[in-house]
Amino acid sequence: MAEGVTAIFVAGGGPTEKNLSVTIAAPAPPTGDGVGAGGAPYYYAETTFFGIEGRLLIDSEGKILKTIEATSEDGNLTITIPEDTIALDKHGKPLSTLTTEVDPSPPDPPEGANIIGLVYDFGPSGATFAPPITFTWSYDPDDLPEGVAEEDLVIAYYDEDAGEWVECECTVDTETHTITASVSHFTIFAIIGVPKPAAFALSSLVISPAEVAPGEKVNISVSLANTGGLEGSYTVVLKINGLKEAEQSITIAAGASKT
Repeated sequence: MAEGVTAIFVAGGGPTEKNLSVTIAAPAPPTGDGVGAGGAPYYYAETTFFGIEGRLLIDSEGKILKTIEATSEDGNLTITIPEDTIALDKHGKPLSTLTTEVDPSPPDPPEGANIIGLVYDFGPSGATFAPPITFTWSYDPDDLPEGVAEEDLVIAYYDEDAGEWVECECTVDTETHTITASVSHFTIFAIIGVPKPAAFALSSLVISPAEVAPGEKVNISVSLANTGGLEGSYTVVLKINGLKEAEQSITIAAGASKT
């Protein structure tokens, strides 16, 4: 029976009638879970981002109903989950919780690489997002280890099954000192700095004297620079008329040179 309808009851089938006005009250609006504009039930997923508790509006299909943005306490990392993102757990069910916390004992970085700043563990592990959500991570150029250039920084996640760090597709802005990455799942994330390998450049070849008689000595010198980010060794070979006359192996630190 609709709200405000008047019902007429006839007692015993006789001519006497009583008009009774019955008002059906509309249900109160939901204070917690409910139904979204599209008709799909919605509820609140509990969130704890960077130690701050909150709630995320999500429907029964896993669709985020309101954009959420959270920033770490130090202001270096901001995560953005846009409205209409589908957020599911590893079993394909809508998320009921989301968490982010500092990992105090993260996995070691790849050999020769460095972890820059804090490492964060995002949960629940295996949660997926479609389309991917956005991580925007800031860094201080003065904190970068020797040999690590800004443009070589990446956001990476730790693949627990493979036991290795995997680089995300990133955009580094050296003007604002930020890295932006699209993230499609939750696990452990960090900024990884990978030094450039050793690279060598020869220059300033000097032969003295320029002309000599047969049997006379000649001095030959050349400058060798390591333009890479890691120490390395290089073997210099002297050939005369295509024949090897001498060779010397030289170890040079990153950014250094020898003659």
